[in-house]
Amino acid sequence: MIKIYCMVDIIPLDITNLVKSVSNSGDSSTFARALSITLAYPIWDTNQPRIDVKVGSKIWMILDGEEIFRGVVWTVDSSSEQELTIKAFDYLIYVNKSKVTYNFTNITPEDATRKVCSDLGIETGEIASTGTRTSRLIAQKTGCEAILEMYDQVQANGFILTMQGTKLNVIKKAQLVANYIVTINKNGIGNNAISVSYGESLDSMVNKVQIFDSDNNYHNKVENTEWQNKYGTLQDNYVMEDGKNPATEAQKLLKGIEHTWSVETLGNWECRTGSLVGVKIFYMDEEMEAKLLIDGDTHTWDVGTNKYTMQLNLATC
Repeated sequence: MIKIYCMVDIIPLDITNLVKSVSNSGDSSTFARALSITLAYPIWDTNQPRIDVKVGSKIWMILDGEEIFRGVVWTVDSSSEQELTIKAFDYLIYVNKSKVTYNFTNITPEDATRKVCSDLGIETGEIASTGTRTSRLIAQKTGCEAILEMYDQVQANGFILTMQGTKLNVIKKAQLVANYIVTINKNGIGNNAISVSYGESLDSMVNKVQIFDSDNNYHNKVENTEWQNKYGTLQDNYVMEDGKNPATEAQKLLKGIEHTWSVETLGNWECRTGSLVGVKIFYMDEEMEAKLLIDGDTHTWDVGTNKYTMQLNLATC
């Protein structure tokens, strides 16, 4: 069961009875989780309850007695359909909307994170420890980009940012959701997926990387000639960095075909962006069984019917 609370004129109100539908979503490209709510908003019948939610209002969501979202109303739209649509973001929005510049020297990513958050007035919670010191010039990046860029010096694309209440967490990416597999069996037993779609794309492919020094002098290259012969040359450049093996770093930039899945299934709150989920689908890739990364998630509740579903965008790690 869900509950939605909102601060209205400094008074915390339970607005659940006015909610028609609610979705709680995350995406790897936008960082902050979003809460989208459609409320009943009577215009003609003044005897019906109506709440005027304002931008900047604090709002939070409870699922089965546990708070799963706390944030700020960012947009409010009303319509002649007698509905009020609000969109809120968790407090990571402030980190992602704020630009920072630092010349970090001999500092761990975790200490750099605490520095960024302190300067932006954001509390910290669980901060992944690396124990590795690094140096990096961060110029005109968002707070989220700055934090993850520091962690990328230790492990590229290995961490994600989340909020728990008002505290920012940095956690390891691709942790497997326990005791859950997206399932479509041929015999129908144990199925929990409603629909599945699959796509392939060359948009992200890089099959050749040229290596240059800081004066733009060419040094070397890494490439995948098999991909080039099959799909044509798609090239990127890498500028050498102090203390890093240029061939190793350039190799990291090579990317193959992008495989994506979109799955609608019964809701499970543990399935959120950055986690790894098991997938078993009998009609794909000779009875596909895989572990895929959740690249985006939308959890939706229909309050009237108490129906809870989720849409997951999945990709290979």
